[in-house]
Amino acid sequence: AILQVNVPPERDVVLENEDIRLVFSTRGGVITEAVMKRFNGPDNRQRAQLVSPGQTWLDGAILDGDDDIPLANLVFTPAITSADTLVLTAELAGGQTVLKEFTLEKTGYMLRSKTTLGGKWIDPRLKFSFHGSLNKTEPDFRQIRIWPFSMFMRDEKNMYDELVFMGEGDRIINGNGKERTKRIYSHDGGQKIQPRKTVRGLETFSGDLTWYAVKNKYFILSAIPREGKRWKAETSYEQTTAGNWYDFAIEKRVSEGAVDLMLYIGPSSYRELKAYGHQLTQTMDLSWKILRPISILFIWMFRQIHRFVPNWGLVLIVFSVIIKIALYPLSQSSMNSMKKMSKLQPKISA
Repeated sequence: AILQVNVPPERDVVLENEDIRLVFSTRGGVITEAVMKRFNGPDNRQRAQLVSPGQTWLDGAILDGDDDIPLANLVFTPAITSADTLVLTAELAGGQTVLKEFTLEKTGYMLRSKTTLGGKWIDPRLKFSFHGSLNKTEPDFRQIRIWPFSMFMRDEKNMYDELVFMGEGDRIINGNGKERTKRIYSHDGGQKIQPRKTVRGLETFSGDLTWYAVKNKYFILSAIPREGKRWKAETSYEQTTAGNWYDFAIEKRVSEGAVDLMLYIGPSSYRELKAYGHQLTQTMDLSWKILRPISILFIWMFRQIHRFVPNWGLVLIVFSVIIKIALYPLSQSSMNSMKKMSKLQPKISA
């Protein structure tokens, strides 16, 4: 095993801007908290915090020949720290070094991550792991279920917890003792992973990766490779009493290209996601593919109305009135046809 030298004491380091606060642990250089400064959590006394309790993001390992070096075994030294920049270093006994650099944009929800290996390595692969589903961000509630209507009801608590990815390559699905392989393409859009009842499974993806994301009803964590070629992703998932659970990891051989990542950690907002590009809007469930343009049109209309009507309840009323007016010619034509048929009905009966 490769050992670390000059091990410093563990500590937490914070990066933040006006929108987000990220807490890093120098053990592993992992994210332990991601606080949304503009959004409330389960109650108004706290802000939404997206990392599940006891879990971490950007954990992982360095895989080199017969060596498997978990990043959790390394305690990094903060070399540079500021409000939006963090540089962590670790020195290994063989003369190798591990450098992790993080840059948070001045405003918004994008974090840039770069990992650099120094010294002599054989042919290393870098693995980045993300543990757990997104933390619960809304108040706990009891869903009323009345038979037989409950047979057609979806689980409101967990229906939005899912993992989505986009890329082009081979998807291998293992679940309930069965395995199947599916070739996917970028034009297919986002690929969902969501466990069904009593299902525990494992999925792998190999190919060109656009992004890999885990989401809940309101927020998304998306790992976006700077260079998407030749990545491998692995996800384990199951449905527990607490809800859907996901662990996923993405890895790439250093010799095959850049392993830098961008992390979008923020709201599931069409406007925000579209502004960042990378086809992140495909993480959103906007109905069937053929209906997505209509959904996007409705979102645009809601936004335009909200510019003049600050209350979202009133926005819905105004939107309903606009739709009613737009469909009035069709409704009027249908009513006229019905009146004509009613006048002809006595003659037909005779």
